[in-house]
Amino acid sequence: MISGIDGLGILQQLHANAATRHIPVILFTAKGRSSQQTKFDDLDDLNVQGTIGKPFNPVKLIEQITTVLN
Repeated sequence: MISGIDGLGILQQLHANAATRHIPVILFTAKGRSSQQTKFDDLDDLNVQGTIGKPFNPVKLIEQITTVLN
């Protein structure tokens, strides 16, 4: 958790900047996938490619990122 702004707020700021708007994004979420997933599914316009829930397995992280980014 970030004090004063959440990750989605930061994502919106990055998307508002022409220099960073094209970068594909994977969200790492501590809040769990069930209630937040629908919220994340609506973020295609912010270039969100997918989510990975915390805690994540560092050994499998590269594989998960590769899968999300195809």
